[in-house]
Amino acid sequence: MLAGVTSCSRAHLQWGERASSRCTSACPALRPSPSAYSFSYRVGLSASRPSQAATRSAHGSTRSRGALTIVASMKVAVTGGGGRTGGLTVQRLLKQPEQFSVTAIVRSEESADKLKGAGVPADQIVIIDITAPDAEEKLKAAFKGTQAVVVATSGVPQMAPKEADAPPGPPTFFYPEGQMPEQVDYEGQVAQIEAAKAAGVKHVVIISSMGGTDESNRLNSLGGGNILIWKRKAEQHLIASGLTYTIIHPGGLFDEDGGQREIVLGVDDELLQRAEKEGTSRRIPRDDVAALTVAALTLDSAKNRSVDAIAKEPGTGEPTTDFDALYSGLQGNCKY
Repeated sequence: MLAGVTSCSRAHLQWGERASSRCTSACPALRPSPSAYSFSYRVGLSASRPSQAATRSAHGSTRSRGALTIVASMKVAVTGGGGRTGGLTVQRLLKQPEQFSVTAIVRSEESADKLKGAGVPADQIVIIDITAPDAEEKLKAAFKGTQAVVVATSGVPQMAPKEADAPPGPPTFFYPEGQMPEQVDYEGQVAQIEAAKAAGVKHVVIISSMGGTDESNRLNSLGGGNILIWKRKAEQHLIASGLTYTIIHPGGLFDEDGGQREIVLGVDDELLQRAEKEGTSRRIPRDDVAALTVAALTLDSAKNRSVDAIAKEPGTGEPTTDFDALYSGLQGNCKY
């Protein structure tokens, strides 16, 4: 038994229980000293049998000192953390501090201020423009000590203003200068993948888009950006990188609370094809995509997977709660 262990901490160690925050504050033996454990991320305490060797947990690293095991939460960086889907992913990770420690990477001060206003601590926000010449070096520094990276960056087409005397017709779109899909969705994602690899990151999750098997997809025509083509090239780069990967191709995104619908996974845009033939759903709430993404960080069934995702309409099917069953229930991966 560790020297100086109180009766409270002896009880936790004997029965293998997790010490409460009240107990850890009262019991010196359950508080790791800064000199003994210099983690830069959140730490949880759990008791283990003295004969057990320290093992690597699903959520991060594990170190053992006698009968006491220190379990570190998984450190995750979310790029595009100021976007709608990326921001929801950040919020979901923040709500699970015992499992995750999150850093949100955003492009501008404006995005950083928006996250601060949503309750994200300022010291968990980093500003990096992924299209800048020095992006890879800055990303490598930001990823240091990180176990997983979620890539939620994407080019965003803007609707061009219509002249008052313009003839009737569909709207036209453009990408802001320096934000074309080739720069954001390919070069910017490659920079993230290479920085992750150099920093020792183990797992990269890309939130992409469905429709990539069809080069004539309407999304490619917006602003002349060929966005799905460039996204697909970045996905292929990740697969070839040797890193553990998860690639999620959501259908049409919209803003609605997650957890209300049954999520359906597929491959090779088969869900889109079915929707065109049968009139079934081809869309999914952003919050459900965020849930899929967070689940993928700890599930073996989500590792080295490339999948499509949509959600059924409310009242059709049961809301998805078992994400391991969801991922493991789909056989095969999207082809490239």
